[in-house]
Amino acid sequence: ARYPFRLLPGPKIHDVTLSADPGIGTVTSIFEAMGYIFCVAGRFIYRIDPSTFAVTFSRDIDPALGVMGTRWEDDYALVTTNATTNSLWKLVSLGAGPDNWTQTINVSAYRLAAGITRLFKVDYQGQLKNIATGLDPMLEENWGDNVQVGERITKPTGMVAYERTTFVAKPEGVFGVSEEGLGVPIIKRLSRDMNNGNGMAVVDPYVYVPHAHGLYRWSPGEVTSVGLEKELMNESPITSAIQAITSVGQWYYALSQVGAWVYVLVGRDRAGDEPSFGPIVWDTWARFPTALQTPSRAIWFSTLTNPPTLWFARDKAVSYVRMPTTGGTPDVNSTDYRFALVGESYTPKYKFDDRNQKGFPKIK
Repeated sequence: ARYPFRLLPGPKIHDVTLSADPGIGTVTSIFEAMGYIFCVAGRFIYRIDPSTFAVTFSRDIDPALGVMGTRWEDDYALVTTNATTNSLWKLVSLGAGPDNWTQTINVSAYRLAAGITRLFKVDYQGQLKNIATGLDPMLEENWGDNVQVGERITKPTGMVAYERTTFVAKPEGVFGVSEEGLGVPIIKRLSRDMNNGNGMAVVDPYVYVPHAHGLYRWSPGEVTSVGLEKELMNESPITSAIQAITSVGQWYYALSQVGAWVYVLVGRDRAGDEPSFGPIVWDTWARFPTALQTPSRAIWFSTLTNPPTLWFARDKAVSYVRMPTTGGTPDVNSTDYRFALVGESYTPKYKFDDRNQKGFPKIK
């Protein structure tokens, strides 16, 4: 119902099983590198061929657990783990499975953020460093500008590169680097919560920060609530926090978990005097069950596939939705977009403060 005068089915969700190994963990990161889609799932790393969707086992990083991955420099892959030392893995050449990953000697990296000319890392204690382009990130001596962000006893929950700097999310707040080189909070209205900043993302010109009570949109000097907490007339069960967010063209796509269901939300900027309590108009795009009842915190838009696909974590597997190649309104006659053939749709009850019987044909 997000399109005027049109009520369309939700998208068809395609599931991809990564492994039947009982030791596989929940998927915490999806990213692209070397022409493949990589998934970090507990102690295992997998890669997916974008042309066939075939899954290849890439690496077992036991006893550590993977945290996140990113692409850097000459199109190679980096993955961080929860190990306190030697926690960075690098892949520059593929194999038949497993791939040829190499581990650091002394680098400690819990989260990464790739900027334009610099790669940022933060360790599990909140020590933030960066490395210039052209230097090997596998050597600790190449990393400089050590800045402590937040408390040393809390682990970073999110990290993004923004213009020439970076922001790090922790349970106690979101931190940046001041002109004096100190770690300072950039959002002070956050209440302490272990999930603050999970799924933080940059959608120009803003930084979107999920937190325990909603979603903040940050730009220099301005912090605005833009999530489901702004839907003051929402009577549906979809009232939880947002766990991850990304954008495709004018659309925002976000994940929200309620009980045994994960909802894929879609939003767009409010147009003109369109009625809304917040700057973003939200709608429910799809939902899928979560057997583990764990929030899905990984979402990724890929143009490696044809047509483009929107990927998201689904417990210990991943799923994708085919997207329109134009990035605009899905066309019911398009050969790219796929609609769900079965499903459910709910509409709100309208009382108009009138208890009498009314005839109101809402859907034709």
